[in-house]
Amino acid sequence: AYIAMNTMKNPFNNETVRKAIMLSINREEMLKTVYDGKGAVLRGVVPDRILDKGAPETEKQYDIERAKKLLKKIGYNSTQELKIWIVDSARPYLSRPRIAADMLKNSLEQIGISSVVEEMDLKSFISRTQAGEHEIAIFGWRGDYPDSDNYFYPMLSIENSNLGSSGNFSFYKNEEIEGLIQKGRRTFESEKRKEIYLKLEKSIKEKGVLIPLINREREIILNRSLRGYTPSIFGYESLFKAWKKD
Repeated sequence: AYIAMNTMKNPFNNETVRKAIMLSINREEMLKTVYDGKGAVLRGVVPDRILDKGAPETEKQYDIERAKKLLKKIGYNSTQELKIWIVDSARPYLSRPRIAADMLKNSLEQIGISSVVEEMDLKSFISRTQAGEHEIAIFGWRGDYPDSDNYFYPMLSIENSNLGSSGNFSFYKNEEIEGLIQKGRRTFESEKRKEIYLKLEKSIKEKGVLIPLINREREIILNRSLRGYTPSIFGYESLFKAWKKD
């Protein structure tokens, strides 16, 4: 799961505001409350099992006081009530959407930003966010194959930011980031690709483009007599080769 802020709209067109919001979110607490501790806090757009980011960062990722200082520095005192959009039912990436949204609302309140949660059915959520109607919303993405490009390109490329069909729900358009995305697509040597994608992660975080939240741990219940079944790392389960032992 991740949070996308629509950079076509105020105040999310302000990098400092986005970074302050990022710092206001206690993702460790969200992991406990929303996911019952079953998963991992994402350290970037791409899960660690696909893109190894090395040792954990020493800089605090949750820092309310620093977030307040950032907003104070730019003189942010808007009375605008932001709208937090979520789907009205559980999704594979977010089993308790309302609780997650309420936690986001509380985080914003702690740094002086008013907000209201709006729920809607999945069809409306997809069509309206693709049309760029949202302000801030909680999304999910499940890769089709284990490669960093299958995260960066669909979620952040300028080529995927067209109104009506966007997968880049931040609608963020930055030539530096786009250049790295395209360079990664043209590079085949694994270590060079890793270097490119680590630069991308750093740039995305510095610009507060989107906020990675949690990589949910999947739970699978199996019958003891099932044979030939291999769990998919992406959640697209196939029983094509499975059989039942008598």
